[in-house]
Amino acid sequence: MTRKEMIDRLNEVLGSKAPSMTFMPESQIRQLYEEHVVSDKTEIVYGEVVKSFFGITKGFQSGDVLVTKESLKELYKPLKLKSKVFHEVLKAHDAVLTYGHAAGNERVIVIDRDTSEIIEDKTGTPTSVSFYVPPPYKGKLITIHNHPSSNSFSPKDVSTLNVIKQIECSVIQGHDGSLYYLRKHDFRKNDFTEKRCKDAFDNILNSPVNKGLPFRYKLEMFVREIATLLNFEYKRR
Repeated sequence: MTRKEMIDRLNEVLGSKAPSMTFMPESQIRQLYEEHVVSDKTEIVYGEVVKSFFGITKGFQSGDVLVTKESLKELYKPLKLKSKVFHEVLKAHDAVLTYGHAAGNERVIVIDRDTSEIIEDKTGTPTSVSFYVPPPYKGKLITIHNHPSSNSFSPKDVSTLNVIKQIECSVIQGHDGSLYYLRKHDFRKNDFTEKRCKDAFDNILNSPVNKGLPFRYKLEMFVREIATLLNFEYKRR
């Protein structure tokens, strides 16, 4: 996000309370932006909505990255989401990517796949974000979070989907526009713990056979292997 875009957004949010930012250092403007726009839970930050000639929303753009509505419709097609739920999903992808581009950190939004209710909206670090789902919660959930690295699911991401029984589907929005989708079909508890998940990844990471392969490629191997083992549906775009 440019200096002018941050100033314009701060003036919009703060109104008459906005300080003069004409000669303010950009680092200070960015700090104000993160405090009053990005970190404010009542203010969801979105990128530029992209519309067709007829005014129909085609997707959104954050920085140089364009995410189309059609690409997300195709990604989520197996879930057969209601239109109001898909609308919240589209907004969530927009929000986590725009936040990530501005702050450089991960953000997760958890949505009830039947009611469209937002269950959690949390921010984290450049490499992780945590959230909580109350054990009594009965609905099935979709989690959407961004990866500044644009890599696929981490071992923690995979184990979270596996261990928290309410989560049906987890989706990652990469900062380069890439999309990763992981869905479970069996909600029964299994013995594949977070430690076993990490050990499986370490075996791939440190195997002499995989020596010299890029980290991203090893991570992709891990996700595909675990998806097969646990009967998860995995795809990427």
